[in-house]
Amino acid sequence: MKNEIIAGLDLGTSKVTCMIAKINPVLYENGTNPGPEIIGVGISESKGLSNGIVINLERATESIKTAISTAEKNAGVKLTELYTAITGAHIRGESSRGVTSISRSDKEITPADVSHVIDQAQAIKVPMDRSIIHSIPQEFILDDQPGIHDPIGMNANRLEGNIYIITGATTAVQNITKSVNRAGFKVRDIVLQPIASSYAVLDPDEQELGCVLIDMGGGTTDVAVFYNGGIHDILSLPLGGADITNDISIGLSTPRRIAEQIKLKHGVARSDLAHELPPRPRTTNTNPELIKIQKLGHNSEQVIEKKLLASIIAPRIEEIFALLRQKLTNNGRLPTNDRGLFYYDFLPSGIILTGGTAKMPGITGLAERVFGIPAKIGVPNTIDVNQYKDPSFATSVGLIIYGSLNNQLPTMNRRSQTISMGKFSKTPLLATVSNRVRKWLLE
Repeated sequence: MKNEIIAGLDLGTSKVTCMIAKINPVLYENGTNPGPEIIGVGISESKGLSNGIVINLERATESIKTAISTAEKNAGVKLTELYTAITGAHIRGESSRGVTSISRSDKEITPADVSHVIDQAQAIKVPMDRSIIHSIPQEFILDDQPGIHDPIGMNANRLEGNIYIITGATTAVQNITKSVNRAGFKVRDIVLQPIASSYAVLDPDEQELGCVLIDMGGGTTDVAVFYNGGIHDILSLPLGGADITNDISIGLSTPRRIAEQIKLKHGVARSDLAHELPPRPRTTNTNPELIKIQKLGHNSEQVIEKKLLASIIAPRIEEIFALLRQKLTNNGRLPTNDRGLFYYDFLPSGIILTGGTAKMPGITGLAERVFGIPAKIGVPNTIDVNQYKDPSFATSVGLIIYGSLNNQLPTMNRRSQTISMGKFSKTPLLATVSNRVRKWLLE
């Protein structure tokens, strides 16, 4: 049987990335999955996109077309459809419950029963300007017995399910879909960005024990909290690496292009470097603690100390982390101790940082100080190419893995396709896409 081709499209504020991979469906079916084989990647400058929202349809279409065309050329294949990530402050999540009675004489739960529970949970009142993107099972309850992950094949008189419903602005979904369509391609499915990234950087134990995945992109910082093998909470901030670049540009009076280069080459997230400021102007840059930069509107250069750069970067990252902690603990969303820090025993797998901004030295230490639990960098862990074992490719790789576990592969066992809460078990983490969204995707 021939390999399947799967493509993922990550629409970021800083860049648009298209990744193409080959999947061997026989190996997936036999349970000997070696991971996707990346055969082509295309990256283009992000135009017409800001904070996860399409703000200029023509420019967004141009960026998408460029990234996909480059990936196709590198892979030597032609695409017709792909998986696309979505993010933005318009994303919301809430838990809902669905219930059904098992009236058959054998009392055995079938996939149809589970689908009915999910449909019942989706019958919540959703505003006209919002649509359901994902419905993700958190747990099932059989005759008052909670904590069931996969009820299919089990016996019960009554099946209940706590389902996490993720919604987004209708126009945001439509405009992303329209941009891809105008580039000449179809959207196979839309996946929330931090959940897509979770496929690439989290393992089942981290999801089961409890962790906070923080995906730090250019325009947004997105969070997905996992606990007991399922999704617990999601949120998004309209702040990211682009804001750090803007701070550097203003603080050092240098063009944004130069500020981005300085950030990538010399940036650190260690506030302990930001002391004894400001530094005196220098005329040489022989000291490794000094940086030579171009001034805005001048042909001249200035030399600054690295600790000045750190004093600009660290407060912004600390602000992002503090806002996330505040939102995650608001109204008891996550428990904290008497110092306002996360309980380690509730989230023993700690903080997993991914996305391009997560590569900044010192960022894990800053996260540990703000949240009060261990932190580490999450990199794609199911691919062999070191070039893509990079936090900035987490969403792209995650979309590929999501596609490989979804309906793309006709030979896969779909016995519990609609219910899995785990990432590498039988089926994907995501359960369903609403009929309204799917209708747009198929147009």
